[in-house]
Amino acid sequence: MKGMVHRYLDRVLLKPLPYPEPDQLVRVHELVPNYGRFSVAPATFLDWRQQNTVFAHIGAFSGTGATLVGSTGAERLAGGLVSWDMFDLLQVTPALGRTFSADEAVPGKDTVIVLSHRMWQQRFGGDPGILGRSVTLSGTPLTVIGVMPASFAFMPEAEFWRPLTFGPNPTRGGHFLAVIARLKPDVTVQQAAVEMKTISERLAVQYPEHSANESAEVIGLQENVVAGIRPALLTLLAAVAVVILIACANVANLLLVRASVRGKEIAIRTALGAGRRRLVLQMLSESIVLALAGGGLGLLLAYLAIPPIQTLSAGSIPRATDIAIDRSVLLFALGVSLATGILFGLAPAWQASRSTIGSVLKEGGRSSTASSGRWVRNGLLVAEVAMSIVLLVGAALL
Repeated sequence: MKGMVHRYLDRVLLKPLPYPEPDQLVRVHELVPNYGRFSVAPATFLDWRQQNTVFAHIGAFSGTGATLVGSTGAERLAGGLVSWDMFDLLQVTPALGRTFSADEAVPGKDTVIVLSHRMWQQRFGGDPGILGRSVTLSGTPLTVIGVMPASFAFMPEAEFWRPLTFGPNPTRGGHFLAVIARLKPDVTVQQAAVEMKTISERLAVQYPEHSANESAEVIGLQENVVAGIRPALLTLLAAVAVVILIACANVANLLLVRASVRGKEIAIRTALGAGRRRLVLQMLSESIVLALAGGGLGLLLAYLAIPPIQTLSAGSIPRATDIAIDRSVLLFALGVSLATGILFGLAPAWQASRSTIGSVLKEGGRSSTASSGRWVRNGLLVAEVAMSIVLLVGAALL
């Protein structure tokens, strides 16, 4: 479980977005009175594109859908409408063919389509001759000009993309576009935010009937993607950490009891010449083996849980499809297992090594050793109860 949460944090919060120079990518929102962050109107986007001096590219996109009629019948597909230079903005090269040109972002000349790798494989069998073929979506024949690589994660639900076009009189009142941009190399997010706010103020004066009191916000694309899920994942990490501490304290208590039972055996080993260091290493090795076995079982359960978690979290957790058991997860699980094995094996090892031969053999080995470690067991028990209460109260509040 700890490895799974670590993978969530790594892929969702920490791992950079899968594009070249991801720190230059930003999301631009309209700020609308009484609504806060809002989608962008087409006319406003065109004004932003024309008037800004801070972006190397600024693009817009919107979700769409279409019906594909094939040999198995009609099927509804999710797609995207994107600015003609959106793929240049993301700096992603298609696996086959090309992406859109400025001439194709005009009504009547937009009868071209770029396929996702998934759609190319599943619906066209990965045919390398797909370029130039006509595909009919919702009754409109479209020419395939490109196929994106399998790793392309932009609009993950989309199976195709078409050019976003604007008529001669784009609306300023309808808000339906999402806008992302790539900063120029020498421009910071803060500088871009200042300029976009200035442009918005100018538009508010120029078009008071639509843009009055509206402003703009610029935020890093990575931050925009994870902002909604960050508190939940950090809370989940804290809860899992508490559960692990409770389990480790419980196992440490069991090891202490076991060490008490083995008091006579350890005394005899000491009498036969076993040194304190050797006894400590033996007890620690036993706890480490136990911790490694638990870590291995946890990794197995995490591996089996990945597919259902990805299915259940689709649409609610960004980048959930990236979650996998890889080398970083294995190293993290190994490190946590070793640390817990050593940390919670120290108390039993210390208790076993400090027993005196005479008292143990005289009193049968159990009572003397048990009494010497009773305060440690009581302390661990109190810690377990305290952490359990914290976990239960936190769960109830959430």
